[in-house]
Formats: sequence, structure tokens, C-alpha cells
Amino acid sequence: LKDFRLTGTGTTCKMLSSIGLQPVGQTKSGPLGGDQEIGAMICREELQGIFFFRDPLSAHAHIADIEALMRLADCYQVYHCTNYRSAAAVLTVMHDRLKTAAHGGVRRSVALPEGVAGLKQLTEAQPASPQHQDFTEDPQAASAPEVAAVQA
Repeated sequence: LKDFRLTGTGTTCKMLSSIGLQPVGQTKSGPLGGDQEIGAMICREELQGIFFFRDPLSAHAHIADIEALMRLADCYQVYHCTNYRSAAAVLTVMHDRLKTAAHGGVRRSVALPEGVAGLKQLTEAQPASPQHQDFTEDPQAASAPEVAAVQA
């Protein structure tokens, strides 16, 4: 995790700091608008991954916020993990791509279909619909992917 720029809700950032990681900023608590702040970061294409660990056997008072956040992650093709096993797999892929970039390769933490330069090109080939979103991706963006760690 130390190779990534991390952010998250207040409680999560405290947890990250307690284990020696330095988050870059933090949002409010999830139920107090933090989930929506992270959603806005997705819309501004500032995040490339979300780790949202929640207890699947418990009800959550802010389930609508959680579902909206996951919907945005799907719309913008942002990695999102809800358990430790999927998080480990995604971090491995993102870290491998980060290492490739460090050795002169193009840094991309989101895998695109072969022949597609970016999400904008991919969506332009599809007919417009009410559900159609225009996405852009800058493969030369910041050196380390930013991920949001959120804990319900």
C-alpha cells in the first residue's frame, strides 16, 4: 500500500496512519457524506480503486450511499473491492502495472481492450443512450494510482 496515494473516510485514514501509512487528505465519515465525497472523486477521475470493506451480515444505515458509490465505480470502471481477497488481487495487478511504468512502460492501472486507447474511445463506438456516460482516461496521469480505502 505504501506505493499508492491513499485517501478515505476519517476513521479509515486514522487506521491507515496508525500502521504507518500517510493518507493524502480524508473525507468525512461515510454516513455523514464521506461516501458521496469519494463518489465525487470518482467523477473527477481522481481515484483508480476503492476498497470498501463491510460486514455482509449486518445492515447499514447508509446503504443507499454505499450502493451509489458502487454504481459510480461501475460507471467509471474503477476497481472496487468489498473483501480482502479481491483487494489483494486488485492490488497485485495495480502494483505490477506501477512497476512496469517505473521501468519505462506505459502506466495504466485499468486494463482496456486491445486496440482501445482510452475509455472515451471505447464509449464513442457505442450508440448514445440515457445510460451512456462519456469517460476519459489520461494514461500519462500521476505517477501512483490513488485509491480510496473505506470501511463501513
